Amino acid sequence: MGFGDVSLPAQHPYLRRMKPPYGATNPTDRQVIMALQFRSSANGRSSETVWLDRAARFFFGVPLVVSGVMHFVGAETLDPLVPIPPARFWVYVTGVALFGAGVAIVAGRRVVLAAATAGVLMLLFAYTVHLPMLITGHPEALGGFRNDQMAFGGALAILLIHRKARQDIAPSAQESP
Repeated sequence: MGFGDVSLPAQHPYLRRMKPPYGATNPTDRQVIMALQFRSSANGRSSETVWLDRAARFFFGVPLVVSGVMHFVGAETLDPLVPIPPARFWVYVTGVALFGAGVAIVAGRRVVLAAATAGVLMLLFAYTVHLPMLITGHPEALGGFRNDQMAFGGALAILLIHRKARQDIAPSAQESP
């Protein structure tokens, strides 16, 4: 069912009560249909996808920003964990990468690149920092290894959710210049 260029879900409670032709004679029907179109289409995407995309980006990006800042604030505590010299340089590079990826993800700019970068960083941390520490008997490394694995899963989820949100763009919005 559609009105104008945007399709509406036929299962919406108000639309089930309407009789065809939808909105042709009743001005209230036309107003309700336009309001439903606006509500269900934010920038051409369904409101559920937009909400999920924004929430996922926020809840994944903000901890990345905080982690990036912590790489500068607590660099001396992270130096011993870095397996490649010069350790402080790599702590700062990692801090910049995490901060930049987090800001990009929250802002919705270059989300795919930022999430992929964050995911690769998390895998690198898990297998170059935390796994060797686990092997050598540092029990506190288990939490870091687990967190890095979960963050990698979060990066994959961001990629999939953002991809879905981009696919939900209405055909009329894709065709416009």
